[in-house]
Amino acid sequence: DNMIICNGGQNALSTVLSALTIPGDKILSESLTYPGFTHLAKLHQLKHFGVQMDQWGLIPESLESLCHVTGAKILYCIPNHQNPMATTLPEERRHEVAEIVRRNNLLILEDQVQGILHGECPPSLKSLAPDRVIYCGSFSKVFAGGVRVGYILSPQRYLNSLVSAFYLNCLFASPIMTEVVCQAIQSGMMSQL
Repeated sequence: DNMIICNGGQNALSTVLSALTIPGDKILSESLTYPGFTHLAKLHQLKHFGVQMDQWGLIPESLESLCHVTGAKILYCIPNHQNPMATTLPEERRHEVAEIVRRNNLLILEDQVQGILHGECPPSLKSLAPDRVIYCGSFSKVFAGGVRVGYILSPQRYLNSLVSAFYLNCLFASPIMTEVVCQAIQSGMMSQL
């Protein structure tokens, strides 16, 4: 009930920014992040700030500091198989991030596009702060590049805005591509791959 099927991960990210930001809003991400997101931030005329990173990913103290300095609204984060660093945020830091977003009334946009490639991962940020995380993923990188099927999992309070933005952007996801992914999941082929 809280899932929107999209035309790939990029469409999912664009839908979230269209629905929940206005030009001039401040957003955060890891200092080195997926270039497609930084281009979306520019397209939506958002002020983008990078959270400092080390070899394990984003540094919680830097996140806390930027929350206070910028008054940012959203943190875009790739905790598993981070792009481009390929790091996985340790579980202890995930708990710290969840506490920081609660204290600072921040929303997380958790990108899980490549996370499945990493195998076993610590708990998702969504599982640690379900009311504060919009979770996006895609099957394009993990299944087949031409299969443009992604998804958004959202807390109920954002769902109507997200559905409206998605509908205005592209009406609906490709039924044929969505069926290909569903069949791959149900047949077990996705797990084998």
